Amino acid sequence: VRGAVVEAGGAPVKGATITIRDLATATPIVTAEPGTLVSDESGGIALGELGPGEYVVTAHAQGLASGRARLRVTAGAEAVFRIALARPGGLSVRVEDPSGLGLPRAKLALRDEEGLVVDRPLRNEDLADPFAGDSDPSGTITREALAPGRYRGEVVLDGRRASFEVDVAADRVAEVRVVLPLR
Repeated sequence: VRGAVVEAGGAPVKGATITIRDLATATPIVTAEPGTLVSDESGGIALGELGPGEYVVTAHAQGLASGRARLRVTAGAEAVFRIALARPGGLSVRVEDPSGLGLPRAKLALRDEEGLVVDRPLRNEDLADPFAGDSDPSGTITREALAPGRYRGEVVLDGRRASFEVDVAADRVAEVRVVLPLR
């Protein structure tokens, strides 16, 4: 398995930290000594061999939003990934009742275009409960350092649910108003 980490414009990202997780279980895959999975001067990285399956490869680099790629490994074939990192954007979600009153304690599940949980590190428990973070007393939930792209969100509070989609752009905070129905 090999890959490359680049900036959105194509320039290589040296020193990006790489993590790999089994997609089905979110179990971290150890392929080298801790701290050694970093991209070289050309942004390249060689991961060695992984067993057949689907994986999520995540790259982190200072000053850039983390990026992810799905990786499918088949027996006897080379698997290649490319992750483009961009300047981060943000998201502000205001959760309200129908009268416009902000609702504290609402929780947000935020997923990227591939359906992966993005508003916290992917862990085994995320597969069963992807909701994280409470809205503040004004009903606002914020997420920072998001990679530019389209996201699907779902807000829950006391059994009430509402979904939304939003586009996040680099260096901008996207604002979303979510109205939860009365009980």
